[in-house]
Amino acid sequence: MNPRFYGLPADGELLSSRLEKMVAKMIGVLAFRRHESSDPRSALYGSILGVDDLDFMTEQFTPRPYSAEKRAWLAAADPACNKARAYTAALGATPVQRQARSSLWLAERSSLRTDCSPRSAR
Repeated sequence: MNPRFYGLPADGELLSSRLEKMVAKMIGVLAFRRHESSDPRSALYGSILGVDDLDFMTEQFTPRPYSAEKRAWLAAADPACNKARAYTAALGATPVQRQARSSLWLAERSSLRTDCSPRSAR
């Protein structure tokens, strides 16, 4: 949950927010005997797979619906997101961010290797 673990600058406020959400979930489930939720904004969300899910959550068990203004903004953004998904699928490629991360990872791994040439060639 600590941003420094992911190579980001220290952020005490973000770390506190993440901890508060996890504590709220545990209190809700264990002390109040509330069921986990399928709402990704709820503190009781049951499928937290990473910090991005945690950051999207609120500290509330039943968060308020988005305002009309926010819903309108999201509706307007949806076609752009769908278009980007379609372009990515048409290219048959993963998003650029993942490719760059993979290339960096491969470069780091190859620089750590020792000489891999066959013994007979040495």
